[in-house]
Amino acid sequence: MATTMVYFRRSDVISAGDIYVTDSYPAIDLANGGSLQGVIDGLNRLLDLAIPEHHEEGGTLIIPGRGRISDESMWLEYRDMVTILRDRIQEYDPQRA
Repeated sequence: MATTMVYFRRSDVISAGDIYVTDSYPAIDLANGGSLQGVIDGLNRLLDLAIPEHHEEGGTLIIPGRGRISDESMWLEYRDMVTILRDRIQEYDPQRA
């Protein structure tokens, strides 16, 4: 599963595709080489693009593949949740994460 992300610079909006959803856990396509680390890497890349609210009026808005529109803080919480999932899976089965 490939994800397309689009950054609308003039509007300060990022359409994140399915790498970021607010209504479920991330979908990982293991059969085609997907991994939790790949999702985390993609989320970190998107965080690099986002401008925090305190640096610019309102900050960057993030449109998820599914769910509600978010700001950088909500996105950061999602990234942290996925990182915790990866770490917990590695504790039990290092080959799967």
